[in-house]
Amino acid sequence: MPVMFCMVQDINDILGKYSSDNQVWIISGGKFDPSMVERLIARKSKRINEEHGMNFNPTTVTDEYHDIVGNPRMPLDKYPVISVTELSVYDGTEYTLATQGRDRNNDDYWLEKPNSGMVRFWDTPDVGTERVKTTYIYGHSEIPSYVEECCILMTAVDLATSREFQEECKEQINKWEKVIGGWMSRVEELLNTKIRHKNLAVHTIGKWRDESVVSELEDMTDE
Repeated sequence: MPVMFCMVQDINDILGKYSSDNQVWIISGGKFDPSMVERLIARKSKRINEEHGMNFNPTTVTDEYHDIVGNPRMPLDKYPVISVTELSVYDGTEYTLATQGRDRNNDDYWLEKPNSGMVRFWDTPDVGTERVKTTYIYGHSEIPSYVEECCILMTAVDLATSREFQEECKEQINKWEKVIGGWMSRVEELLNTKIRHKNLAVHTIGKWRDESVVSELEDMTDE
């Protein structure tokens, strides 16, 4: 099932337009098929993960190997870590399952810092290459609010800049141009300050937009 960082109703809410008789007109529930909007949301969710360089949604990493250099702390490659499913230590012959917990007398390791993916051993394993094998889940058990907001705005911008929406809202086109511009600036702010690992210059504003998607939407609404 594709990852979706927001819902169709979120897009309905942000693209609502009140007419003179106070009846709300919803673009994704009317002119755009909701299932198509779901596909667009899934694309934007994927794009946010790509901008981040990892995954915000829970993702399992299986059989990740780590060298031991004499340090009782071992950073996992992906983070934040939700949970360590399995950790095994090579004893010279085979990998032996280690126990996780905060009891020094009975456990071997614990997840010390989930946000940075740091595992700490009670007794440091022997030094060597690929001495530890791990399986763990990283990402977020609940999608951060800034990720949800970014997905909503990215999806709304593509829909609001389509020919069909522009035609339907032509009486308020000046208003919508300002609104869309504000959404695009907010998306870039969220990408640069919350999501991307390296900030990009201001001239990148709007480059996350998928023009092929907009064209596809317009073709669909013409049918």
